[in-house]
Amino acid sequence: MTHDLQPLTKLLSGNRMAVSDAIRYALNIGSELRRIHADGRCHGALTPELIQVSASGARLLPATPGAVEDLTSYTAPEILEGEPADARTDIFAFGAVLYVMATGRHAFLADSPEALEAEIRAKAFSPIGHERLDHLVKQCLAKEPSARWQRMQPIQMELRLLAIAA
Repeated sequence: MTHDLQPLTKLLSGNRMAVSDAIRYALNIGSELRRIHADGRCHGALTPELIQVSASGARLLPATPGAVEDLTSYTAPEILEGEPADARTDIFAFGAVLYVMATGRHAFLADSPEALEAEIRAKAFSPIGHERLDHLVKQCLAKEPSARWQRMQPIQMELRLLAIAA
């Protein structure tokens, strides 16, 4: 990993990335999540603020204690129900991060915590406009954890295919 890490939020700053850049960063972030999951852990509070990226990789900063209970645009629906975080929770947040990278906007955004909860529980995301990326993000953002990708490995394979096609 090189020393030129910068916060993902700095790269985003209200702009969308080129799809090829979003895929490249998603591959790096996904690799970090796979390492965490392989150790039997989950991140639990993945947001762009906790992701640092460089041209050669990504580093996920640890979540602060209690952060899994904090409501963000990246919070999985099952967390709102009081369920414990697991790899599928991270996959939901990963999909929301990928969405914001590819579009420059949040998949779920509202003016109040109550409205944000309602958005996360019920709203489908607006399409990105890239058919295969839309399909991947849709599976990541499935409301039911059992309908989501269950592990990062197949997501990584899909992203690699997207990178080749791009």
